[in-house]
Amino acid sequence: MADLDSTPEEEVLSILAHKLVDQVALYGLAKGIAKSPRIADVIQKMKDDRAHLLQDINAKIFLNGIPPIEQGTKLGNARKSFQRLREVAEKNDHTALLEVERGEHYLRERFARAAADERLAAHTRNYIQTLVSRITRTHEEIGHLRQSLG
Repeated sequence: MADLDSTPEEEVLSILAHKLVDQVALYGLAKGIAKSPRIADVIQKMKDDRAHLLQDINAKIFLNGIPPIEQGTKLGNARKSFQRLREVAEKNDHTALLEVERGEHYLRERFARAAADERLAAHTRNYIQTLVSRITRTHEEIGHLRQSLG
C-alpha cells in the first residue's frame, strides 16, 4: 500500500490495483469449482477482464512513477471470501454466479468512490470513471446470466 508521503493518485490507484489482484485470484478459484462448463467459461472471461483491467491500472501506475502492484490486500480476507464462495458454489452454479456478481458489485462501488475522490486530478478521476463503466457492464452481464438460469 501507499506510504505516508504518497500522492492521492498513488494511494487510490494502488488500492484499486490491490482489489483487482484479489478479484483475479478469487475468480480463478471460483472457476475451478464451477460445475457447468458454461458458468466456468463466464467466470474465466470475468477473470480475464479483471486481469486486463489490472494491466491497465498498472500501466497508469507506471506512468505516474509508481511501482506496479503484484500482490493483493490481506490474504486472510481473500481466503475467507473464497471459503464462503466455495461453500455456496458447492450448492449450485446459480449461487456461484450470485457470489461473483457480489464481487463485481463490490468492485463497482470501490471504483465509483475512487472516481469521486476530489483529491485526484481531473484526468485521473475521468480515467477511473471509464473503468467504472467497464465494471458496470460486466456486472450487468453477470446479473442477466444469473437471472436467466432461474
